Amino acid sequence: MGILNNSIFFEVGRVLLLTLFFSYSAEAGLKDTLARKFPKCHFVEKSKFLTEKEYKMIKSKFPTRDVRKFYSFYQRVCNQKSSFDFIFSDIVRTKRQLVHIHIEDKKLESLKVVKFEEPSEYRVKDSWLKKFKSTLPDSIDIVSGATLSSKSTKFLVWLSLYLQGDILK
Repeated sequence: MGILNNSIFFEVGRVLLLTLFFSYSAEAGLKDTLARKFPKCHFVEKSKFLTEKEYKMIKSKFPTRDVRKFYSFYQRVCNQKSSFDFIFSDIVRTKRQLVHIHIEDKKLESLKVVKFEEPSEYRVKDSWLKKFKSTLPDSIDIVSGATLSSKSTKFLVWLSLYLQGDILK
């Protein structure tokens, strides 16, 4: 068997390899979907590892959210103009919502709830989502009756703006 099979390093390496394999498989599907939706654009996958300081800052601002240290997203290039697409999921109550956030020139260009697994009465209305185009997430009030959904959405928009701003520094 050998010492390597029993080491933590081998187990971590095997888990990391499987994780990377499955994430690349899923990411290829997202990139293809974006390319079909925007055929005149070119997409480049980007990633961001949060520093320990960044992670702690985000976790302190959003203590109930699932903050990761690694994020993947896409740079969209159309007619030599660059923007960013974020496709994030977050747990609302016990189930996930999936959102597509498009950021251009450090502003939210579009926000779409792609999939919502909670009961429909907890889903935020499109009129509330449109507020993000002209207002920063911290300035938008939570929706009564869809409190957890609106908190989740505000977090994902804020995170997208943060990541995009950090890239352009």
